[in-house]
Amino acid sequence: MKQISLNVPAKINLFLHITGRRADGYHLLESIFCPVDWYDQLSITTSEAAGVSRSGGLAGLAPEDDLVVKAANSLLKKSAINTGLHIDLKKNIPSGAGLGGGSADAAYTLMAINELLQLNQKKDELIAIGATLGADVPFFMGNGGAFVSGIGEIVEPLALPELPIVIVKPPASIATVDIFTHPDLTREASSVKMLVFGFSQTSELLNFVETEAENQLQPVAELVCKQVVDAVSLLKRLPFEIAPEWVRMSGSGSSVFGVFSSKQKALQAESALKQQCEVSSLNQWLVKAVTTLPKTPLKSQAVQ
Repeated sequence: MKQISLNVPAKINLFLHITGRRADGYHLLESIFCPVDWYDQLSITTSEAAGVSRSGGLAGLAPEDDLVVKAANSLLKKSAINTGLHIDLKKNIPSGAGLGGGSADAAYTLMAINELLQLNQKKDELIAIGATLGADVPFFMGNGGAFVSGIGEIVEPLALPELPIVIVKPPASIATVDIFTHPDLTREASSVKMLVFGFSQTSELLNFVETEAENQLQPVAELVCKQVVDAVSLLKRLPFEIAPEWVRMSGSGSSVFGVFSSKQKALQAESALKQQCEVSSLNQWLVKAVTTLPKTPLKSQAVQ
């Protein structure tokens, strides 16, 4: 038997604009995606038993409905091989959070199997498979932050520094479809691609992201889920000395994050928020200090 194990990162969206809607109903977007060091743990082992089996994963999700199983079956079919595989997935990234956990797991499954079985599928071929599984999957096959556009399939690397972040995930989860089908969703944003790639200094880009960009899904998410409003409020009410520079929802929610000026402040904020949740009967809320990842070197184990 052969085995490969990988840590699978979550992501946040520094901003997310909807620039239009295609005739087939898919929305066109522009966003900056950043991987962060909040990881699922993925292990794939060759097996004498036929087919793809899975342990772990989301509670209540049948293996055949899991994106990692769908990814594995799609790649094996394309490669015309019938090697048995067992996938063990330890979920740490919450679902329905706007953090891309399911898409990341699918992307890393494709890359890991390609490496484990020495299939030699090109990266573009893996991305094509991934795009059929979810709009965020192609991003996770990159290596660090990226400007993402189209329906998520256009991924352009973007150099970004490490950013100290605190993520607040309320108990409620939000179905992406509920946000994108909402009548109040703004779908006519102007493109900011030229601006994003036109800044000569990273500080200029981050200032633009903070002051002029937004997550256009957030107002709708706040209508659909009051806990998003509460999460924003928790971060914004932190004492001045450990307050975030700015606060925004990630993806289609329900997670909200704050960007901090230092890792020390982020850790202090994490501690204060956890304590506040304990005394406020918010013990089901998740609070986690993370850092954005300029590079995701673990990918080198799967795709060269």
